[in-house]
Amino acid sequence: MIFIIPRNHIVKMCFWGIVDYSQMAYYAQFIDNLYKVKLMKLLWYTDSIFFRRCGKSMTGLVYKHMPLGALPIGHDEIISLPTVKVIDEMIRDDICYRIQPNKEVNISEFSLEELSVLQLVATTFKYYNTKEIIDYMHMEKAYRETVPNQIIPYSLASQLNALK
Repeated sequence: MIFIIPRNHIVKMCFWGIVDYSQMAYYAQFIDNLYKVKLMKLLWYTDSIFFRRCGKSMTGLVYKHMPLGALPIGHDEIISLPTVKVIDEMIRDDICYRIQPNKEVNISEFSLEELSVLQLVATTFKYYNTKEIIDYMHMEKAYRETVPNQIIPYSLASQLNALK
């Protein structure tokens, strides 16, 4: 669920509190040519690694097994949040959504563990194009052991291919 609260901050309520989506702005600031599909995979890796390290996801998002890989429920609403700017582009007869930061990210807003995970994911996938990150994600046990439209359980985060 997405709520609008005072001070014009749009946040998501999850079972352990209020979480914003500054992770999206972090990736938009540090990865050139970031598009929605790649961003959704970056968020899944972020949450999976953070879950493995800390016992909870960083964003509170729930992901489904979809043809292009893990996709958070409410993905269209997520990119409408004010942390990022979305630019529609036509690429080979497809509408693509380029993600750009709305403002500079203040990394001091992240804990050291959050920043460690964000940096790991950003540096690992910075130069992957969309197809490459989709192919990489399709090799994950979490994807191979779930079926289309199934929720991908965080319990499978302990079995990521290479990222620790």
